[in-house]
Amino acid sequence: MLKTLAVSGALCSGLVRQAIAQTAPKPADVPPLIPLTGDGHGLPADWTFVEPKQWQTVERSLAAKMRLGLRGGAPVDVAGLRVGRSGTIETGHLDPVGDPVELPDAVADIVRPADEALSLEAVNTDLNPFIDGPVGADGKPLIGPFDEGGEVYEGKTFLPVRLIMGQMLKAAGLPPEATQPLLASLSETVAIRTPAHQFHLGNGLGNRVVFYGETSINGEMVDLGHSHIDKLVTALSSKNLRLIKQMVHFNLQSQGGTPDAIVADGVGGSTHAGGFAAGYSLDGKPIAVKSDWPSSYGWLGNNNKTYNAHLIAIDYAAGTEAPIPDQTLAAYYRNADMWDCCAAMLVPFADQDPDPKFRDYQYNPLEVFDQASAREIAASLATLDSKGFLDEHGAFYCAEGQYVVANLGPQEDETGGTLLKKSRYGATPLGRLIENFQAAPGYNGMGPEDRRKNPAIGWEYLLELGPEQGGISGGQALVLKATDRHGIALEWIPEDIKGWQAYGPKNAEALIARPMTIATLAWGLLRLYMPRDAVARAVAADITRAHAEGNAGVKATVESLLAGAIPRRAKARWHLPGLPPRPPRVSC
Repeated sequence: MLKTLAVSGALCSGLVRQAIAQTAPKPADVPPLIPLTGDGHGLPADWTFVEPKQWQTVERSLAAKMRLGLRGGAPVDVAGLRVGRSGTIETGHLDPVGDPVELPDAVADIVRPADEALSLEAVNTDLNPFIDGPVGADGKPLIGPFDEGGEVYEGKTFLPVRLIMGQMLKAAGLPPEATQPLLASLSETVAIRTPAHQFHLGNGLGNRVVFYGETSINGEMVDLGHSHIDKLVTALSSKNLRLIKQMVHFNLQSQGGTPDAIVADGVGGSTHAGGFAAGYSLDGKPIAVKSDWPSSYGWLGNNNKTYNAHLIAIDYAAGTEAPIPDQTLAAYYRNADMWDCCAAMLVPFADQDPDPKFRDYQYNPLEVFDQASAREIAASLATLDSKGFLDEHGAFYCAEGQYVVANLGPQEDETGGTLLKKSRYGATPLGRLIENFQAAPGYNGMGPEDRRKNPAIGWEYLLELGPEQGGISGGQALVLKATDRHGIALEWIPEDIKGWQAYGPKNAEALIARPMTIATLAWGLLRLYMPRDAVARAVAADITRAHAEGNAGVKATVESLLAGAIPRRAKARWHLPGLPPRPPRVSC
């Protein structure tokens, strides 16, 4: 139910292309391979290589398990692997899965394809760390200048082909004197490109860009501020889609590098997650509410030149088997917003956790991992007791805040829930806060929709009351103001609104996504930058090149490794003395 928008924020400064129309073809995801000079293999020291026959054992096991399900139908896709009816394993494509959200027509003038919107000159100057190096054997940069602005969203991995093949051949037990001609002719390093930060669009892979901040164009200062993001967030609220913004360092870490650099970074350059929701300013104008831990991370502006956002939609309708009525989806949206306000007032960022070992956000634990834990969090938040919450659950790291709030949005079944209905939460301190908000004198004569457009009236009244009288403190008001959460109105969810569980959630725990583990984080990182299919393609291409360009000894080695098969040809012409009569097949 997390759906890509394929929209990335970009600082307006210098990133507006003068000539939009360009007809240059999009480069392939794996460009021509250029060998890299130098000794930087770039593999982590603790990496080990397994004998190829062990991979084949895994494939045979998976194929055997899948055959029963394949007997009656089409091929099955499992975690990026395509299994045919015969049991044949295919690694599939590198393309991202799923289609992005269809954007409303109202934002067509502010969201444009990356190749059209981004200034190639500015991208190469500010966001291309590989423009001058590393270089190949021909002395030219391995990556070099980008040809299209959208290439900034591709992953680039410098793969040590010679080292990989050397270790594989060693693991297979082949004598060094037999394989040395091939190894000497292989490229030391080649570059592979993957769509690490790209998405499916109507015309293929790519990204869509929305701008923020200010820039000078033809001597005239243009200040967009947050206006285009506000417009996008407001437009998507008509589809009941709240947003998560994933902040990524596009100038270096997200670009990739050597395997050890990619693994050392560990997160593909992403170091923060915040959120956007639709709200209203003090004067009743639509704005984007900034949901962030810490609260100072919400605004995107001129400081975010190389540290930009991917936007991800929270689509509750996509997470259930049965359709959900629009009014119910709108209630889930508002419910998540109210929990966001409540959590922001009570729960600080991880650096203020009462337990010192959890003050580093990288080691702060996730509190919501199933329905029971989600409802425990909701019950604790509803007490409005910050100290009690911190003692029991601790502080939030950035992504945790988004995950918690989004999961509290739609929950309710026969055993309880998190929908803020008066029948369930009316007797809690949070319920008293909602009642007092609605009782603000300034709302006299206003209907529900007008109240939603003027939430500042209710929050000002709660500040006037103070926490002792069922209101809020000055410190809590400051957090709300700093993040524009004061743009959210507090109200009761109608009693007839059904929880998510009534519509058949696809996730077994009725969560928006499974909590990420170290294993899934590592899998995702390897899939983004070093997927098996891309690595195999790069190694196979370099072996094929070495065979085509090499001398008789190189050709004999390659053909013997392939059990007598010439790359792209039917029969071998060479036999290499010293190799076993039936040499093992090297799987790439």
